[in-house]
Amino acid sequence: MPIFYNIEPFKADLHAVQGDKIIYSFNVTVNDIAFDMTPYIAEMHVRRKDGLAVKKWTSDGGTPDIVITVDVLDFYTDGFLDSGNYDYDLQIIDPVIGGILLTLMWGQLFVQKEYTK
Repeated sequence: MPIFYNIEPFKADLHAVQGDKIIYSFNVTVNDIAFDMTPYIAEMHVRRKDGLAVKKWTSDGGTPDIVITVDVLDFYTDGFLDSGNYDYDLQIIDPVIGGILLTLMWGQLFVQKEYTK
């Protein structure tokens, strides 16, 4: 397993529409080289602005929300019932040593109201 140091998480604001499926795909590189994510677990935590957790997506388990294919993280999951602005972070976990190994991304997740209902 590689040792990480001095890695600054990427800040990215994400957008979604209320009630739609969440479909994101992220490539992970370190120093412009594809990084093999397959030994790790990926988790994304989404919180309201008051800190209350509203979603947790993970690559762990029988029906994962995040699928890891070498250096790509693909999200296929249910969306949000409520519109609003949320905070999120995407982290990787080493299942051997446990605990958060590295925060890859963070930012705001904007869920736009569905206007056609």
